[in-house]
Amino acid sequence: MFELRLASHLKKSLSEIRQLSSEEISLWMVYSRLHGLEDSWQQTGLICSVVANSAFGSKGRFKPLDFMPVKAPTNEDNPEQQLKMLGF
Repeated sequence: MFELRLASHLKKSLSEIRQLSSEEISLWMVYSRLHGLEDSWQQTGLICSVVANSAFGSKGRFKPLDFMPVKAPTNEDNPEQQLKMLGF
């Protein structure tokens, strides 16, 4: 699953990612753990929740996940859980 997220982040195909050296993949894994890879759905959900909560005041209790098409994986180390969430 990490390879797919990295491919999306770098805007490369999966075959291009698989050509990277193991050292570079390892560095990307460390970077991902420290800083996270950009997730456009999560960013969009965060912005939408801030706007909605501002507009509705105390009535608004929106979370970023309320504006995302699928629930984001919560445990990057558990690919079985991720595949289950995706319906596989």
